[in-house]
Amino acid sequence: MVWYFYSPLYTGPPLIIKSTYRSFQDGNVVRNWADTISCEPKIIRATKREEIPSQRLRVVGSAHSWSGLICGDTVLSIDYCDISLNGEIATASAGCTVQEVQGVLGPKGRMLHGFGSIMGQKIGGAIMTSLHGPQFNMFTDHIVGMSALLANGTEIRADPHLWSSSMGMLGIVLDVDFQTYPFSSVLKRTKLVSFEEAMTYLDQPLEGLFITGVGDTFAVETFSDPLPSNFTGFLEDSSWFAFGYDNLVQPLFILLGSALKLVNVITIMHSDSEERLDMVHAWSEFPGYTSYNSEYSVPLEECKDTIQQLLDLDVFMYLTIRKLHASPGLLALSPVDSCTIEPHLFHTHNYAHDYDKFMGKVERIMGGRPHWGKKFNTTIIPQSFKDYRDALDPDGFFMNDYTHHLLEGEPFHYKPFAYRDTLWVTLVVLTILSPCFRVEDSKVLLGGVCVLLSWIALLVHDNYMDGDHIHGKDHYDFKWASLYVGVTCYFLVCAYVEKRMYYLRCLFTIVIVGDGIIKWTMCDHCHGQVTIALGVLVGYSAYLERNKPEYTLL
Repeated sequence: MVWYFYSPLYTGPPLIIKSTYRSFQDGNVVRNWADTISCEPKIIRATKREEIPSQRLRVVGSAHSWSGLICGDTVLSIDYCDISLNGEIATASAGCTVQEVQGVLGPKGRMLHGFGSIMGQKIGGAIMTSLHGPQFNMFTDHIVGMSALLANGTEIRADPHLWSSSMGMLGIVLDVDFQTYPFSSVLKRTKLVSFEEAMTYLDQPLEGLFITGVGDTFAVETFSDPLPSNFTGFLEDSSWFAFGYDNLVQPLFILLGSALKLVNVITIMHSDSEERLDMVHAWSEFPGYTSYNSEYSVPLEECKDTIQQLLDLDVFMYLTIRKLHASPGLLALSPVDSCTIEPHLFHTHNYAHDYDKFMGKVERIMGGRPHWGKKFNTTIIPQSFKDYRDALDPDGFFMNDYTHHLLEGEPFHYKPFAYRDTLWVTLVVLTILSPCFRVEDSKVLLGGVCVLLSWIALLVHDNYMDGDHIHGKDHYDFKWASLYVGVTCYFLVCAYVEKRMYYLRCLFTIVIVGDGIIKWTMCDHCHGQVTIALGVLVGYSAYLERNKPEYTLL
């Protein structure tokens, strides 16, 4: 139950399946897919062009991102989708998803190029956040025109080279014109090879490339020999597979990460194979949930050496590697021929702390351009883009905390997940060991629940982000919730030795419930409700003591 209601990997509302497409909106809360950031802005959903306002706002697409792009005082979602095909040029609203566009083009024998393995992104968001796939050209490299709305309400024909990867800082993309291509199939080959052999594929003439590796075992997926094909629809992800991944595989890695290092994960996930698939199916992948994901582009000639340095870190991670040709955009992910590297740290115990430590080392090695739709610390934005942005939006209508940090090259602080996994692992271990205990005293169980609630109160208190800092930062070094942990642990010990603490429990009931009411009424995101529940349980334990004969005051 704690895995669902107080997940080590996800701080949003309880979800049985996280590895699926889902709305960015949950009531009044806006949350990105990875749940690295959330906020409660005014939400505007435009169902036609006339409903798009000219005001200070951030535009949200499908929110399939790990970055802090989406939050602001007002958030706009473009919820209409118009698609047309004129010869080889397709025009689509920014609110269309990549899959919706492919679904219209496919029966007409045409398709987009440069799309990724996940096609639930909206066109506008995909353009803003450097979408790319196994092919060697960016998604934005196939744009031939676009229209956009500026802060002053003026509609313009925007230059794709200046607007691509601009993270919504320039204005609102309305419509996009794409070059389309004949619908095709490719020969997909998968081969298990060593690191040295995997690197040789970066120089081969292919239609697409995707490399995944752990240690010295790499699965190389090549896509070649394109031929005309017929559109047959989209692959559907299995909900049972997603359930197993989210609730069996990920828990196993958190519990047994050290032992699983000894298992060759790549040989379990991949095997040598060859099959012909249409492009839509060829690089479609299961959207496995992870709370953190980063990616960097590195000049192609530096790729092998950079990956070797990552492997030398000797940590439990896997790498995904792709290749990109030089792109003409001002903010291009690949300003020169590059490889893109995604270092994924396997979910393990104390993951949040391990990930921050890991990414500190990764960013010292990379030195390349980070993918701005994913998670990273610092980057450098060209001054020419800053000047262009200031000219279009001098009052910062389309900025937020994240983009301000981005322009200044400063790290942005995301919601921490610290110690949630510690709590969960502890409870799992206690549950496994519970048959070893034979305790009939209900006060022991009651005390254990109090310890659990006080621990959760502590974590909520010290892990909620208030703006760009941790809530409670002014008293971060003296955690009041730690007092509750100590008190309830003391109750637990006293329950074992049959001590009676009626009046002391009454006093703590008043203090804890009062503290909870204050926090509940004065702070929307504090641990007030949990604290009140803790106080009620402590009070109930006092009631049980009061109705027992021969109680004593300690």
